Amino acid sequence: MRLYPYGPVRLAIAAGTGYKLYRVVNGQRELLKEQLLSPDEAVENLTGDNADVIKDLFQYAELTADKLASLGMTAEQFRNLAYSTDTLESRPRVAGKQDFLRMKETLITIPADVKQKMPETDRMLSSTIHVMGAQDNEALALASSKTALWKSLSLVTAEPARGINSLGLVPGGDAALSLVKSVLEARQQLSTLSFVNDEFAEEAGFLFRDDISHLNLSDGTAISYVLETPDGFEHTMVVTRGTQNKLSKPQGLLGYGMDGKVPLRWDQPEDPAERSILSGYFIERKLDGEDEFTQLNEEPVVATYTLDETGIYFETPVLHEDTVENGRTAEYRIRSIDIFGRTSEYSDAVSIKVEKVTPPNAPAVEPAVLSDYAEGASQAVSDAISLNGGKRGIVLPVYTDSPDTVRFTVYRAVAVGAGGFGDPQPIADLTYDNPPGDGTVEIKQDVPPTLTRRKLNGAVQFQLANRSSRHPDLIYFDADIKEGQTYKYWVSAWDSWNNESAWSRSVSAAVRTDKEPDVPDSLRITMAARELPDISAEPPGLYYKDVVSLVVLKAMSGLPKRPLPADTDVDIVIDAETQGVDIGTFMTESSVMPRVIDKAVQATCPGTGTCLCS
Repeated sequence: MRLYPYGPVRLAIAAGTGYKLYRVVNGQRELLKEQLLSPDEAVENLTGDNADVIKDLFQYAELTADKLASLGMTAEQFRNLAYSTDTLESRPRVAGKQDFLRMKETLITIPADVKQKMPETDRMLSSTIHVMGAQDNEALALASSKTALWKSLSLVTAEPARGINSLGLVPGGDAALSLVKSVLEARQQLSTLSFVNDEFAEEAGFLFRDDISHLNLSDGTAISYVLETPDGFEHTMVVTRGTQNKLSKPQGLLGYGMDGKVPLRWDQPEDPAERSILSGYFIERKLDGEDEFTQLNEEPVVATYTLDETGIYFETPVLHEDTVENGRTAEYRIRSIDIFGRTSEYSDAVSIKVEKVTPPNAPAVEPAVLSDYAEGASQAVSDAISLNGGKRGIVLPVYTDSPDTVRFTVYRAVAVGAGGFGDPQPIADLTYDNPPGDGTVEIKQDVPPTLTRRKLNGAVQFQLANRSSRHPDLIYFDADIKEGQTYKYWVSAWDSWNNESAWSRSVSAAVRTDKEPDVPDSLRITMAARELPDISAEPPGLYYKDVVSLVVLKAMSGLPKRPLPADTDVDIVIDAETQGVDIGTFMTESSVMPRVIDKAVQATCPGTGTCLCS
């Protein structure tokens, strides 16, 4: 480690008791200070408002004879246990930039089309091809995205008990482990405080300033500092006169603004010497409408790493998170500070607009009620039917628990007779005046509902204007219905930032008809077929003797297609191949050949296996 030797040299010292500090120049060893970090002397020199708290930390950090007796070990055994390492080799470190960018991308991912918006069950029921193992639609909901993101970025920490953790494996070792932890935690707090507070560090003996100006040393002269522990162990650090480590300009400042939060990260210095003297970073912010930057943190922010079970250190993706109101723009810049109090130049500033990306929760929809069969329905449903003048329609009671909901969209799919449902279509877009509140959902049992009415799609629609448990937040009356059709509904909620929630679970209602179905005039049975090349013009014999795979068929795409009967369905097979799935089981006609379940098999020759014949 190289220090900054122009003027006083400043040396930060790790926690301990009764250290001696020597300076060695040209073979001459000189004692500079005794009793460094001696608890009694350190406590005696402390001043300031937090002196009493710091004195207590020194008492916790001191390894007294009583503590050693409780642990049943010597000071050397404690040191070997508490400060042991499993390897002297440096472990690989992985920066968190990639995970940081992945977090941003995941949190702004939205469904691409209607099929990804509807609940998974509804999508499967409306699809001819079921792709096993495909991503569930629920994974696109924001809560699920955050959960999946948390799981994917979580680390499995190293499991073997090392160092002091091994005490917990010994019967009755919990008390010893707790005592050792209290000592080390106090030492860690003192050490951290010494890095960020020069005044405390010098008073407590963590910081020693060595004025070497009187030595008249020439540039390039090596200066060794030797720190000697009370039990005779020594640690040496060499610095060179006239050589300094400059702090580089911080690089790679990144951030994004979502839901009132601004996560930030930046790159760590590439120079190991610079990293060894770095205390952390100060972060400054300037909001829109402000003229000057303001420092956000009193203590320097440091990058932390977690050791996973593979022996790799992973950097925390987010180094600092700021709180900014949605809609505002913030400008950030950072600068580093080292253990000597020097600061770097500012990084390039980044401007970040904070936007709301979390949609409201999905609404809840009670079972749809056809006005023909409203007996026993809730009072709210009965009122909606009555106030619509006895019109025939389907009533949808809708509830929301999100205070940020400002709009509802009602989607509908129609099935005629016994046919399948068509694609969902939006049939209503209703603004919603969310009842005022403090941002929390408060349901009052004894408050009568206050309703507002509006005309939409040929019917009167109702909205709850206050918070009451007696009435749905919205009642939609669908008057555009026909006999002999079944209707399936979904409802989504929107916020003022145009974020759409996940769709509600579907509800359906059928409108019966007295008309009897027509008698079928014919019965047609078709088979799903695959388009194959027409090689009938080729000479008789085996055209291709090996198994015909999709790769081979693709190479034959320039040949004419084999004639198929009229109205033969090839779309199902094409759709399946596009999605990478197989349909059915392809078998040879010979009972000797094993069953083949593979989309590579395309045609068979009777009794001979698989081939293409002409």
